[in-house]
Amino acid sequence: MGRGRATIGLYNSYDQNFREPHRRVIARAGDLAMAFDMNLVLFGFPIPEETRTPVEVAEWIAGTTSIGRHGDYFVDLAEKGRFQRFPYPSKGFPPQLGAPVLTTCRPDPSKQISVAQAAEMMESGQSL
Repeated sequence: MGRGRATIGLYNSYDQNFREPHRRVIARAGDLAMAFDMNLVLFGFPIPEETRTPVEVAEWIAGTTSIGRHGDYFVDLAEKGRFQRFPYPSKGFPPQLGAPVLTTCRPDPSKQISVAQAAEMMESGQSL
């Protein structure tokens, strides 16, 4: 069995209008995903309708940031097919992305896993 892949999923709980904090977190997460061979997924971000493909979205965001070689890493990620966007999930997260792992400063002890457990899950072929 092959190794699973990690996906960084960003859920927009900030604002329904696209603002500078959106741009910065997406650009930084794109750099992180590229550096560590991860995918990047956006949920519920207010992206203009005219940007239909992942590459168009990446180019639109990259054109307005100085982070990550002015967004070049993020565009590279999209060109490699490792960036997607979805509306807010109404019935759970898309299963093709793997098992969702949410980060919080106060995890439920019954659901908490360690970094070592997450790595073991990926080594055994499960995507997170």
